[in-house]
Amino acid sequence: MVIVMENNNIDKNIDLYNYLTDIDCYIYDYLHILYLKKNKTNDFLIMDGYYINFFKKIIKDITIKNTCIITKKKTIYSDLIENEICSNVNNEYIKNTSISYMYLYYIIQKWDTLPENIFFYNTDNENTFPIEMYIVPKKNIEFLSNNYEFFNIVNKDIILSKQEICKIKQKTFLSFTQWWDTFIKKSFPKVFEYCPELTFSVKRENIKKNSKEYYQNIFNYINSYPYCKELYYLDRCWYYIFL
Repeated sequence: MVIVMENNNIDKNIDLYNYLTDIDCYIYDYLHILYLKKNKTNDFLIMDGYYINFFKKIIKDITIKNTCIITKKKTIYSDLIENEICSNVNNEYIKNTSISYMYLYYIIQKWDTLPENIFFYNTDNENTFPIEMYIVPKKNIEFLSNNYEFFNIVNKDIILSKQEICKIKQKTFLSFTQWWDTFIKKSFPKVFEYCPELTFSVKRENIKKNSKEYYQNIFNYINSYPYCKELYYLDRCWYYIFL
């Protein structure tokens, strides 16, 4: 059940952007409500249509220089899709491997002109609503994901899904821990989590916490072995790459 709520205490004649001084707080509260709904501790999904409509108004004034969408299919807000980059990647290849290849390619190609906010959108999943919250630039939220899962390291490697295993057509040269030490080069966490749907938005500043060469090294390896297991290592590392 969806309950649309409006705050009648707000003077609708004022600039709502000035009223909503911290978009991040609203997004955080909204996602917390979704979390309660998902875990069945709340019988209602409270969606404040007033603010969602406000996000849509903001997006009307946003240009691709402020925020962009990286995806493999046409979707709403098509004027914000980085078509030049997305069209250069072989869709059949992406279809048969992982969209992470496109994400990496985009970061490298647009390095000098990355927008303030990038929405990496895997349209194969249906859990990214409302997408306006991913498109609107955030102030302090560094990484916004539509979902997360945990994964374990077993004998220095990870357990892939049956679908992922079927797509592997090349020999694997590195275990996950070797991949991590060679390319990710971050502190090894005690618990690993990732976004299985590969849908998230991230701030430019977080992407640039690493050098262009950092991403280029990963891309060179993946590009040399496009059907290798290591591509699915990358799927599970985005959170740690950016943060």
